[in-house]
Amino acid sequence: MSTAEATQLAVFCDVHDSTDFPIALLRNVTLFCRCGGLSSMAAAFKLPPSLLPPSIAHSLISILCNIKLWLNYRAVLQLFGPVRVNALHYMCGLSDAELRNHPARSMADFLWCSIKENVDTSSSSSSPAIFDRDGLELALKYFNSSTLTMRLAGIAQINSHIGLFNEMCNTESVVEAESVGLQLAGWILQNKLVEHIFGPNLHVEVIKQSHVLLNFLAVEGKITNDHLDAVWGAAQLKHCARQVQDLLLPLIKNLEAGPVLHLYDRVKELPVKEHTEQTIHLAQVLQKFIWTSGGHLSNILQEANALQQQHQQQQRERQQQQQCCPKTSKTESVCSSEDDQRPPRVKDTNSSNAKTLLERSDINAPECEFSLQDLVRHL
Repeated sequence: MSTAEATQLAVFCDVHDSTDFPIALLRNVTLFCRCGGLSSMAAAFKLPPSLLPPSIAHSLISILCNIKLWLNYRAVLQLFGPVRVNALHYMCGLSDAELRNHPARSMADFLWCSIKENVDTSSSSSSPAIFDRDGLELALKYFNSSTLTMRLAGIAQINSHIGLFNEMCNTESVVEAESVGLQLAGWILQNKLVEHIFGPNLHVEVIKQSHVLLNFLAVEGKITNDHLDAVWGAAQLKHCARQVQDLLLPLIKNLEAGPVLHLYDRVKELPVKEHTEQTIHLAQVLQKFIWTSGGHLSNILQEANALQQQHQQQQRERQQQQQCCPKTSKTESVCSSEDDQRPPRVKDTNSSNAKTLLERSDINAPECEFSLQDLVRHL
């Protein structure tokens, strides 16, 4: 093979210095790409399933899988990428019965796994962070199926996308990784996956696989009180209570203060006779989180207490003045002037977690200890 031919092959194929690669095969792959074979595949997958049967689509994916092995990174992005996107859209149009077939599952697995190979980890500048919305839409199609096997496959692929994002956090820049994380969290919230997992159609096996999704949302600060209400509601069902409560224990350390306090309120509302060993352990973990977070913010606590005492003292002084002073215009002007001279309230510029913890005055150590002892004694 001459140098000129090697240069032509390198336009589409990944040519190495080794002499072991098949030259005839690389020539055929290059000819196929030059003649628009991959572009024709992309156009074919734009057809609806009624015009492009799944059997023919599976054959096209098999050819595509063999061709991709010899493409270089640039050809994968420019030629393989459009075929993959159109193939994912095509599969989203298939019915549940067609997706349950083994060929369709093989096609989906290949298209899902190819996104990882498209990311060149050797150079972050030539491999921008990718948010694979098309792959997630197919995973959502599987997740919304009525078959448990397909639902598990769907949530497994969503977890795989979250794992890919975690890998991006180590290789990509902070700005690009944060952008992908926000898009991924927004997609999960938009499709209400948490409500679906713990909603009326919940299943124990799906719940067991949801810990990756919940921890991702917690780290991104996207867990809301409504999400915790759905999770806590599922925890009250006998057939899945243990599995749901097992998810909550490791989730607490990643939550913000607001959701933690909301979950603590739900635990307090639970009647004593309905408490179990798991709920007592959950209450202990919640109290430890609250008191540990408050311990790190002791200076803020002291400042807040001082401001609260000062505010209460001013309120008492105003009440005394209103009772003692006659209700005249002169007195009212004096009182209003004194109100204007009062020092303004100091705004807390610290974290939202600290602010939320400070607003709660009903959590105290003696009460918590007494409630736990009472629960243990009752059990």
